[in-house]
Amino acid sequence: MLASPGAGKSHFIKCIAEKLRISAITFNMAGLQKHEDLIPPLDAARNLKVEDRIPLLFLDEFDSRPGDLPLLLPLLWDGELNLGQRDLKLGKLVIVLAGSDPSLPVTMDNARSMREAVSTKEGGNPKLIDLLSRINGGVVPIPPFYDAAKGIDRRPDKVCVAVQILRQRFGHKLRTVPLALLNFVARANFRYGVRSIAHLISLIPQKENATELKLSDLKLPLSTVNALKDSSLAYHLLHDDQVHGVVNLWKEAKAMKIAFPVYNRAAEFARNYPADMVFPYMVDQIVRELSR
Repeated sequence: MLASPGAGKSHFIKCIAEKLRISAITFNMAGLQKHEDLIPPLDAARNLKVEDRIPLLFLDEFDSRPGDLPLLLPLLWDGELNLGQRDLKLGKLVIVLAGSDPSLPVTMDNARSMREAVSTKEGGNPKLIDLLSRINGGVVPIPPFYDAAKGIDRRPDKVCVAVQILRQRFGHKLRTVPLALLNFVARANFRYGVRSIAHLISLIPQKENATELKLSDLKLPLSTVNALKDSSLAYHLLHDDQVHGVVNLWKEAKAMKIAFPVYNRAAEFARNYPADMVFPYMVDQIVRELSR
C-alpha cells in the first residue's frame, strides 16, 4: 500500500478486516528498535491461526529503515521467521506492507521495467527489490487529496471524510453541520491528510447527544492569526500565505450561513426535508465553491 503519512492507512485496514470478519494486527516498523520487537505481533498472528482464524498482519512504514528489509524476506516467502532463539512459523496469512517514501513508487516502476540494472535511491538497499518480488498481491495506492500536476482533485472526498468523522465524534443522531466547516475542509490544504482533518474536528468542543452543530459551536482557533499560531492546528495546515492565508480562508468559509444535512441514509433525509428543493441547492453551493 502506497500512501503519504496521515492518509488513513491503518483505518483502511481496520475497515477491510471488519468487512471480511477477520482480525487485523498492526505494527509500525518505524518503531522497531531491535528485531525481537517483531515477536509480539507475530505471536498474536500465530494465536489467531491456532483459533483457526485468518490473521491480517499490517506492517506500516516498512520502508522507514532499509536495514530492516532483510528481516521481512523469509516472512514473505516461507511464512516463518527466526528471531534470536525462537523459530516463529506462521504459515499462510495475509500481510499488507504500507510505505510512504516518495522514492518507493519509482523504485517499483524501475524494478518492473525488466532491466537487469535497477537503480534505487542513493543509499538505498538492494534488498527492496528482493522484497517486492515476494509480494504476490496487488498494489493499492492512496492518492493525495489534491495534485494539479497529476490531475487529482479529491476535495469532495475530503468533505465525505469530514462528515464521517463528525458522525463518529458527535454520534449518529447528528443531523446538520455548518456548511462553512465543510467548505473550509474542502478548500484547506492539510499537511497530514485524514489525520489532520480528524485533528481539526477533535478541537470542536464535545456536545452530548447533538442533533445539530452550529457555527457558534465550533470555537475553532481560526479567527485570528495569534489564535491559530498558538494552537496545535498550526502543525496541520499549509498555505502559500501561511497563517494569514488560512485565517482568510476561514473568514471566506464562514460567509456560508447554511446548515448542511449529514444524514446517513438518503431515505432518512427525504422523510425530513423537502429534498427536491433543499438538497439540490446545498449540493450546488458545495459544487460551486469546490470549482472556484
